[in-house]
Amino acid sequence: MECAGFAPAIVDAGYMRLTGRLKEIINRGGEKISPLEMDGILLDHPSVAQVVTFAVVHAKLGEDVAAAVVLTETPTPTLDMVLALVQFRARTAGLYP
Repeated sequence: MECAGFAPAIVDAGYMRLTGRLKEIINRGGEKISPLEMDGILLDHPSVAQVVTFAVVHAKLGEDVAAAVVLTETPTPTLDMVLALVQFRARTAGLYP
């Protein structure tokens, strides 16, 4: 994965270390997305303990949104559950069509 918004480093066992946010806006095909706002939306899920949203390189859009999420030990959500929350919160905040 090529990161566009952080200085990444791959460490042991395939883990990625993200150090220092380089950009405060993700430009996804001309759409400006705030990683800090996306962090806040993801943190609203009760099973999310920590999160960092960042840009990854996308062949057609230039950048796309990605997130590294640390879950709590309580009920593990499915990816669909987290995506549904993100879409709902982003729509109600006017961040997502």
